[in-house]
Amino acid sequence: MKMTPSTLAFLDFETTGLHPEGGDRPTEVAVVFLRDGKIADRFERLMHPGRSIPANITEMTGISDSMVRNQPDASTVIAELHEKIHGSLVVAHNAKFERSFLESEYRRIGIRTLPRLHCSWLIARRLCRGPTNHKLQTLASHFGLSFSGPHHRAMPDAEMTAQVWIKMACQLQKEYGLQECPYQLMTKLQKVAIDNTPGYISRFVERQRARRKVSDETNSGTSVRHLPNRKVSKEGRIGTSVRRAPKPTAGALSDRTAPAQVRNKVSFREIPVELLPENAVRRAKRPTLHLTARRRSSVTSGRTEGTRDRARASTQTVKCMKCERRIPANTEDSFPFVKCHACGAFTAKWLCSYNSG
Repeated sequence: MKMTPSTLAFLDFETTGLHPEGGDRPTEVAVVFLRDGKIADRFERLMHPGRSIPANITEMTGISDSMVRNQPDASTVIAELHEKIHGSLVVAHNAKFERSFLESEYRRIGIRTLPRLHCSWLIARRLCRGPTNHKLQTLASHFGLSFSGPHHRAMPDAEMTAQVWIKMACQLQKEYGLQECPYQLMTKLQKVAIDNTPGYISRFVERQRARRKVSDETNSGTSVRHLPNRKVSKEGRIGTSVRRAPKPTAGALSDRTAPAQVRNKVSFREIPVELLPENAVRRAKRPTLHLTARRRSSVTSGRTEGTRDRARASTQTVKCMKCERRIPANTEDSFPFVKCHACGAFTAKWLCSYNSG
């Protein structure tokens, strides 16, 4: 079973209780490092929590006050743990519990960067429909696994979490015909609705195969023709066609049938006028209509009255009869008067022939 990325860290805590904000602290921690689908390294420590361990916790975990009396304090062990898992991709079963204690202990020793924890319990809820619940012991029975030591001890639980992860990845590969189980797919399933999981996995697998096809065609030098996903198709064109685009020539630029990557590679502003198509030159040389500032703002915003031809009509100016300001007057408009925007007075448009000078 091939798995990416190559290294994962499976974390498990044993604590004095369930509430770190109420004063509960860890008594034991274990980390199992998984590389290429196999357990490659382990980290396990007992620690002194700085308080007595309740009797019910001792009965469940088997960790007593006498076992942690001569052990280093929790802050020292957590600092060592931070060095081990820093920069790793961390997985825990019911990660919300481990995250709360890790955040509390990091705060005590002044570490602000909390590693991102992924939850194998949430992933199991979406991939394993058979079990009645998704506790670690139930999943072990479902997959036919056995604990390496007492349940509710840090190392056996961390090892079992890693083995359950491997089983779920193998199940995913077998059902969907994957060559490898992407870590991104496993982690993204945490936020997918349970009923939408099969459809999401199918779409993810289809995108991965399309990207692999693009990569293979890029390495082989063949052109990309059609991909099922529009986004992937665009990436394929950018990643292959544009990268292999030949240098633009005058003949290619003047030909309308030139490849799209050649036309898009060079801006038309950089092409000489004689190489442009005739209609492009005609559009570039079209005279620009000069309107007044007020008329230009109304035309561009779509609030002008009348037709487009009326907006482009030439304007003359008329002198206001009251304040003697120059007023733009549209001679093609049928309304015989023009209003001065300064004083509000109306002036006849026929005065244009006398006052336009």
